[in-house]
Amino acid sequence: MKVLKCISMICFFCFFAVLVIGCGGQTGAKNNVLAVSSFGQFFIGEIVNDTVQVYANGGRGWSREENFDLTLPKGHKGVLAVSSFGQFFIGAIVNDTVQVYANGGRGWSREEDFDLTLPKGHKGVLAVSSFGQFFIGAIVNDTVQVYANGGRGWSREEDFDLTLPKGHKGVLAVSSFGQFFIGAIVNDTVQVYANGGRGWSREEDFDLVFIRK
Repeated sequence: MKVLKCISMICFFCFFAVLVIGCGGQTGAKNNVLAVSSFGQFFIGEIVNDTVQVYANGGRGWSREENFDLTLPKGHKGVLAVSSFGQFFIGAIVNDTVQVYANGGRGWSREEDFDLTLPKGHKGVLAVSSFGQFFIGAIVNDTVQVYANGGRGWSREEDFDLTLPKGHKGVLAVSSFGQFFIGAIVNDTVQVYANGGRGWSREEDFDLVFIRK
């Protein structure tokens, strides 16, 4: 179990560097950069003039992928991105609703059945996927309120809620091998929390302190 957690944590920090570039690429803030991976390939989307411009890297350098570009709806207040089994999903936050788009390799389609209405007063939104399930966390009053969708609609998962530390300046989320990790940025330190299905635990050994020069 410790080995699995170590591998998962390594994956967390491998993605962490990419996520920070986008100021928390999956947090649903008015960020300009998104990042996901799928089967060994990495994808970065830069939001330019309400369009997600996509770049891909399978290990031999970055290439521009115009066919994967997505025009976002007007008035969006944030963007989320996840991948699952070779499919890509983008959620645009419009009027407190996550409007979902999917792409399995043949172009983007609007998926109204996957839309999620967020709670009032949310200050941020996280998104991850794991083994075909999708999870969205809305940050309300310093608590991550979790919603899950395995293909049959969204359900509220109170048992997965996490109370964030006071004074946090940003929040990251990722899943790996069925485990979930949240990093809260407090005083230049990423404080890590893990959940393998039995509740959240604080993982001080995996905290990361930013080096300021």
